[in-house]
Amino acid sequence: MDKDKQFYFFIFKYVDDNCYALSLPLKDVGKWEDLINEISNFDQSMKIIDDETYKYINSGNTIIGWNDNIVLIITLPEFFGKDTKLVNRLASLFSLPKEGKITNNKEFINNVVKSDADITLWNQILRL
Repeated sequence: MDKDKQFYFFIFKYVDDNCYALSLPLKDVGKWEDLINEISNFDQSMKIIDDETYKYINSGNTIIGWNDNIVLIITLPEFFGKDTKLVNRLASLFSLPKEGKITNNKEFINNVVKSDADITLWNQILRL
């Protein structure tokens, strides 16, 4: 992880439940993948899936996806078992066009990213 860059925690609806997600900047994808490989060697049920633009592991109610720049962790606390909808949600987040990303929202940039506060909250209702 890149501790010098901001990370984002967000909540979105998944059917009738809340999904919790964390977006973390990635500094060294090689070190990250070494860690993931160690974990997947320990837990054989966690297989790394290589998509064209990102990789991910799906372990029940949590899916972790990454590319060269970012790690996305999505969890659905009340759900147990693997679900393709979490995979689809991850794919939709990784394939957002530039104009669809929150980091392109001027209000978000001015009120959150440029804030010198330790913690900021942002509330916006969007449908993905």
